[in-house]
Amino acid sequence: MSGAIAFSALKAEIVARRNDIISDLQALLPKDALVHEARELVPFETDGFIAYTRVPLAVCLPENTEQVAKLLRYCHENGIPVVPRGAGTSLSGGAIGQEDAIILGLSRMNRILDIDLPNRAAVVQAGVTNIAISEAVKPESFSTRLTRVPSLPAP
Repeated sequence: MSGAIAFSALKAEIVARRNDIISDLQALLPKDALVHEARELVPFETDGFIAYTRVPLAVCLPENTEQVAKLLRYCHENGIPVVPRGAGTSLSGGAIGQEDAIILGLSRMNRILDIDLPNRAAVVQAGVTNIAISEAVKPESFSTRLTRVPSLPAP
């Protein structure tokens, strides 16, 4: 095992259509939900695993499932790879896009929709962080910390 990340071969036809793709994405999403200028893409060229960097074609920051659906439909119909990204803290390189890929940033989908304390369940949007849930249940003196379960004796 070499230890290197193997990136997919770039789709040159997508890279060549970058300007048209950006125009199409601008029509699909609110103005502030699309990152495509070179200097604005720098924070998205890697995740927490900084050994590898790649500049994505664009970053889309939807706020709801309807925007996600429109974006994914467009990318599917046009053969554009999509890389989902949460907070970008991963240490595995899993959220690194390429020059022919859109990063689907989920950080704006950060609403907690429901908390059911008795059943230890929550309904959240994809961009909700662990700390946000912990803070939301803190007034109820409920902890989301994992506790060690004592080992049971073997039967």
